Amino acid sequence: MSPAMERAAMHVAAVLGPERARLLFEECLREAGLTDVTESAQLHRFGSVLVKRGGFLEVVGRFLRVQAISAECVESTERR
Repeated sequence: MSPAMERAAMHVAAVLGPERARLLFEECLREAGLTDVTESAQLHRFGSVLVKRGGFLEVVGRFLRVQAISAECVESTERR
């Protein structure tokens, strides 16, 4: 799990409780067609699923998408 996902999971657990957060993340991973999030493209896809949920989860999802975009920019700069 990426550091951004770990931070997001911690924040969601603080708001929803650890068990509910775990179940929610498992459900969102399935919806995104993922088993884990280790790459920026996966992080972006998972964040998009959270955004669709609205409210607090939308904020968390947008945070994850910004983290993914930032990582993609760094990766593309390093390849040059």
